[in-house]
Amino acid sequence: MAVIAFDSASQQLTTATGSNSLSFNNVAGNFMVVFLYDNSSSTTGVTYNGVSLTNTGITVVKSASNQFTGYAFYLKSPATGANTLTASRSSSTGDYYLHVGTYSGAGTTQPDNAAATVEASSSTMTQTITVNTANSWTVCSAFADAGSLGASTGSTLRGSIINTVTGLFDSNAAMTVGSQSMVQTMGNSKHVGIIMSIAPIVASSGFFAGLNTY
Repeated sequence: MAVIAFDSASQQLTTATGSNSLSFNNVAGNFMVVFLYDNSSSTTGVTYNGVSLTNTGITVVKSASNQFTGYAFYLKSPATGANTLTASRSSSTGDYYLHVGTYSGAGTTQPDNAAATVEASSSTMTQTITVNTANSWTVCSAFADAGSLGASTGSTLRGSIINTVTGLFDSNAAMTVGSQSMVQTMGNSKHVGIIMSIAPIVASSGFFAGLNTY
């Protein structure tokens, strides 16, 4: 079984634009995740090197003084090297936060699972997901009105934007099957998140598995 490993990450905030586009260097990852927080709640899609990412269909709404909708997309076998990543929306109103990360050692059946962490107000957020495949990694995004996002139990911060209002986190370790959690800290405020689990490459089973070929 291949072991999942973090490859690279980046992030960008744009304001009053219909898209958020950056050059992203995927060093050796075979699975890409993209999390977006859209002030206009009008995201239509994401492409990398001209290839469309798949929308997980998971969304979450942060509805304090400024409403944002969070989205999660993924791409299997993204092109390596520096290529253009573009998130598009039908409105140019307000801020548009983008986080991207790539991972190596991911299997072909993805994602293992995905879930939204609904709006709450406190100084900590626990994002929970059911992992279906042994040795999966968990990865999540978080948005906190008061910023100051930080990694706590089960979380490693891979990137953040402006006073750490939004962030990309992962487990940095293989998870067992069942309920798994990632915890983030923040200034006491409204917060939301989306969490995903990434399954590893699973070795073939059967009579010929593991036999040497001569």
